[in-house]
Amino acid sequence: MKRLFEQMPYLNEKERENIELAVNSIINKILHRPTMYLKDKATKENSEFYVEIFEEMFSPKWDFRKKMDISLKKGRKSEN
Repeated sequence: MKRLFEQMPYLNEKERENIELAVNSIINKILHRPTMYLKDKATKENSEFYVEIFEEMFSPKWDFRKKMDISLKKGRKSEN
């Protein structure tokens, strides 16, 4: 959001709030179903496994961009 707002300095505070609300709403809608699925599974079977998955998915230690960069580099090496 910070980068977006830096690129759009002409937005007033109310416009920024509206954009943040819309983005948060979209994020919540996207995450609701998988979150409910994991919570449901965790209450029924092997809860530790599902808790670990959930924690890994949202861990700041795991950076998808770094993993993609590594796999892209590997792919390029094999093409040469």
